[in-house]
Amino acid sequence: MKVVLLGIDGLDLNLLKRLVNEGKLPNFKHIIENGASGGIWSPPPPLSPAIWVSIATGQSRLQHGVFDFIEFVIDKQKYLRPKTIIHTSEILRGRSVWDHLSITGYNSLVVNYPFTYPPYKIKGVMISGFPSPSQDIEVYPSSLKNDLKKIVPRYTTEYIPPDKLQGSSDVKKMIEVAKRNIMNRVKIWGFLANTYKFDFSSLVITELDRIQHKIFGLEEYLDLLVDFYIFLDKILFVLLNKIRDLNANLIILSDHGFESLKKFISLPRLLEKLHVRFMSNPFASSVRSKTFQRVTFSTTKIKFLNILLEKTRKKIWKYVDIINASRLGKAQFLIRNNYCLDSLTATYKDVFKIKKRLEEQRDEDNGSNIFEEIFTKYEYIQYVLHHFGIYNCLDAEKKHFYRSVPDLILVPRPGYELTLDKLKKTFMETNSSKKGVIKHGTHYSMQTLFGVFLAYGPQVIKQDTNWQLKMNVIDIAPTILALYGIQPPRVMYGRILNNVFTISNKLTPLEKEYLKHKIKRLKRWKGRL
Repeated sequence: MKVVLLGIDGLDLNLLKRLVNEGKLPNFKHIIENGASGGIWSPPPPLSPAIWVSIATGQSRLQHGVFDFIEFVIDKQKYLRPKTIIHTSEILRGRSVWDHLSITGYNSLVVNYPFTYPPYKIKGVMISGFPSPSQDIEVYPSSLKNDLKKIVPRYTTEYIPPDKLQGSSDVKKMIEVAKRNIMNRVKIWGFLANTYKFDFSSLVITELDRIQHKIFGLEEYLDLLVDFYIFLDKILFVLLNKIRDLNANLIILSDHGFESLKKFISLPRLLEKLHVRFMSNPFASSVRSKTFQRVTFSTTKIKFLNILLEKTRKKIWKYVDIINASRLGKAQFLIRNNYCLDSLTATYKDVFKIKKRLEEQRDEDNGSNIFEEIFTKYEYIQYVLHHFGIYNCLDAEKKHFYRSVPDLILVPRPGYELTLDKLKKTFMETNSSKKGVIKHGTHYSMQTLFGVFLAYGPQVIKQDTNWQLKMNVIDIAPTILALYGIQPPRVMYGRILNNVFTISNKLTPLEKEYLKHKIKRLKRWKGRL
């Protein structure tokens, strides 16, 4: 039995439904009519870092603590000091689906999954996904790199579109480059699938998300976006043929939906307007910049960003932290990322007061509310636990929740996006906020919480009605383990999707499998002595 997980970053549920109904996506339609379809829910704001980690580990963001790619947090273990965290594969190592499967003897092919840089040892093959300082192929085992480079000489981990797009010609060029990147990735996955025996495989396509950030909601480019969805449908046809040959179960997921972006909200300007004392990290803002990423990625021959991640963090970072600590002063809040605030000297009453003042803020142009929801730490924990149906979690987990969750989480209304940039005004139109920057798609509001879920294969229970299934991002990992006859660990609070897949009632506890693995290792060492 095999399971193939296909992730399509940013695949919009509403647009997909519409195009399927219009008959433009025959392969998606075949899966929907002969398998299972629905929506997959994630907590607000629905951002890729937290969601992809939750899908891989079966843990909520309350547990793994990842809210963004780069975060500015307070180190409270030794002393009060702000520090910048750049998340890497360390957050997945040892607790993802393929880690558990490796221990239990199953082979995995992990291609382009987010947060797999640097690639680490598993039973199988791992090719790094974004964010990766090297846009080239980074693979475990490293001995495969030369072979893969022969197959795809110009491999790119992540496609970053240009800032400035001059009309339809530039948009068409952007889409063509994105298509080429996807074809290269599928080509490598096909080679590995044909060459190596595997039980589980994941392949993630990120280019759709990058394109939709540029043109989503623009009528003049709708035909080009639809053409890209049709291209993805053709890619799905290639994958379906391979999956049928393997007699595998296919799971297709997207992390969130999409919506049109109308305005940026400058978080620093907004806090200044409210006379809130705060501390931010300009480095975090610059690293999030696509221009910065393009510059650093263009220097991958000397692996500049790799040095930044590895050596700078270890040798120079402590001095950066000391400088940040000296800047604390009388700051009440720390801007953790562009939608999270942590209190420094503020009391709970101060946090609640700031929340009320933020809720009262209106767009200066139209007088409408700019926030759809604002959660305090306690409110957010209760909200997430309720929606995930988690009522009996471990006491140690509850304590961890309160350490990992920010004090305020801001969810803008549809059409708005918070930014760390100190813009000229608090609210700025997307095309006037930065010179040459065009961004028309976003996914921060509550309207984009649901991504796409599709399942097709020999163990999938065909559904009588389409798009009726509702599940959570933390349900995927325990379900995949259950398909291999493994009882998920206690820290996975998601449910096993018995209504979607035919799953055996007899599941082996993961702890027993880990014990067997340890005994085998001891026997090997004993044989060497």
